[in-house]
Amino acid sequence: AVELSKQLCENETATVGFSINGAIPADNQLSMDENAPDQDQEAIAVPDFVINMEKKNHNQMVQYECFFPETQVDDNMNYAVRAVLVLEKDEEAQMNAGEPYFINTENIDEDTYHEIVGYLFEKGFNQEFSNGMVEFATGLETDQYIRNLKGVKDYLDAWWVWMWR
Repeated sequence: AVELSKQLCENETATVGFSINGAIPADNQLSMDENAPDQDQEAIAVPDFVINMEKKNHNQMVQYECFFPETQVDDNMNYAVRAVLVLEKDEEAQMNAGEPYFINTENIDEDTYHEIVGYLFEKGFNQEFSNGMVEFATGLETDQYIRNLKGVKDYLDAWWVWMWR
């Protein structure tokens, strides 16, 4: 898992978390460049991710669960918010509070959804952010893929040496 944090102002911190496992869609259905011919498209990692917004002077934080839909959402953002939840910052307090309630964005009105997305946009979670995250995740995924292929090859080479001695 990858976690990146940024202090937005003196009182507010944003943390983005994601995993590269399974981040490349089957047949690479998503492309950041819609004009690229199919055969020229490189595999890109488009992981689901969470954005945690935390204020120092508040006991709770807000978490936004985000994903990359198959088609671009609008001109300013190429990701969408799937759910929003409020969490206690303190783990023990969260355990005592019980399971957090997820507000699925499919079930809220369009104006509220646009307010949520507008807030994230104002905080810098725009298309430039998501393009950079996709580029970063793709690099990580490619490195991990190559490292794992090498590990499999080394394992099989060792097995063959053992098997045929």
